[in-house]
Amino acid sequence: RVFPIFYKSSKKNFTIIYILANIIITLVSVYLLLLKCSFIIAFIFSLTLVSFNCFALAKANHYRDVFQVRPNQRISFLLTLVAWIIILLTMVLSYHHYEGYGILLWCGFMAASVLIIALLFTYKAILIKWLALISLLVSMCVGPFFI
Repeated sequence: RVFPIFYKSSKKNFTIIYILANIIITLVSVYLLLLKCSFIIAFIFSLTLVSFNCFALAKANHYRDVFQVRPNQRISFLLTLVAWIIILLTMVLSYHHYEGYGILLWCGFMAASVLIIALLFTYKAILIKWLALISLLVSMCVGPFFI
């Protein structure tokens, strides 16, 4: 047991992980919204979050955890296809707006997105539906300002 904090065996460990996930989500939100960052950063981050959400939901076990049914092969293929299209779109947008620094920023957004998705799937899989909805709403609200 190298990392005992990541085991779900006790309620105390669950509470610590849940609090850490909320702190990370809050810090990212504050960084994007309150520190006068541009809309493009919020747009790229929310699309990256949607993309990795689609990657995770394309897997049968994760899909079953969220929706209580197994996905058919067509749904899995469509989720994977949409995820690849969105992740490539975010890479192009990052590079177009910030050039070399944009790729580094994009890698950071991918890491933060994977962390958020992994923590939510591990402890509160039902919240993934709401996360996807909120990320899509942010993308649709912020996107028209610069596209």
